[in-house]
Amino acid sequence: MPRTKIAFVAVAHLAFVLPAGATECAMERATYVAPRSGAVLQFLPLPAHASPMDNNIFTLTFPGASELLTGDVAWTNGRRTIPYMAVRHACNQDDIDMERRDGSGLCRLWDGSVYALAGGNADWIPAATDPAPEGLLLPDFGDALIQWPGYYSVTDRYAWDAFKLIGCAK
Repeated sequence: MPRTKIAFVAVAHLAFVLPAGATECAMERATYVAPRSGAVLQFLPLPAHASPMDNNIFTLTFPGASELLTGDVAWTNGRRTIPYMAVRHACNQDDIDMERRDGSGLCRLWDGSVYALAGGNADWIPAATDPAPEGLLLPDFGDALIQWPGYYSVTDRYAWDAFKLIGCAK
C-alpha cells in the first residue's frame, strides 16, 4: 500500500513536464513512458472486431529489447464495474505448465485496475476516442514485472507503476 501512495505523489508532478497540447491526443494514439524503466506503452485504435467490453488496446516495449508485450483494458461486469488492464507475453513451457495461458493464447504477466492521472486527480482510464490523461497508474505493475523471469532479459532498469504521457502517434 505505501508504494501506491508514493506513486501518487510522484505522478502528481507530471503536469509540469508535459508538452503543450498533450491533452489534445486521443487515448487510442497516446504514448506513455515509465521514467525509471524506459518502458513505452503505446495505445492503438480498437479493431472493428473488438469485444464490446474492450476500452483500449496497447503494446508495451522496452528500450533495446525485441520482445513486444500486448494488452487491453476492458470494463468488468457487475454492480461495481471498473476498467481492468491485462498485460500479456508469449508463453514458455513453465507458463503453460502453471496454466497461465488465457483465451488470447498468450500468458498474463499482470492484470489489475488502471487509473488515469490528470490535474492531481485519479479517475478511470478514458475510452479510446477520448482525450488521453497526463499519466497512468498501474498499481503493483512494477512488482509483477520484475518477478517475470523474462524481465531482466529485456532491461536491467527498475520497473515502476507510473507512466507519463510523452506523445501522440499519428
